[in-house]
Amino acid sequence: MKIPKKLKVGGFDYDIIFDDKFVEKETLCGQHQPNRLKIILQTGVYNQQKIDQTFWHEVAHAISCVYLGENEMTEDQIDNFSQGLYQVLKDNKFLKE
Repeated sequence: MKIPKKLKVGGFDYDIIFDDKFVEKETLCGQHQPNRLKIILQTGVYNQQKIDQTFWHEVAHAISCVYLGENEMTEDQIDNFSQGLYQVLKDNKFLKE
């Protein structure tokens, strides 16, 4: 799928940053930075499917942050929701290559 360089969530313009040297934690594939309005995706060591799924995971964080505020979903809830969303979008061919 083609991941955009910008994304609007709740009226906020997020920058999508692709970084092949992004290593804050060994297992971290992406990061949502709400105060900077950025989603960072590590591209160096992951295949495209993992990067795509990580994109949706970080989008779910952005949506949760903007629309739920202090009632944001937990990391486990975000992970479960984003995995399900990615599966539905991919299996039903909503994602363009």
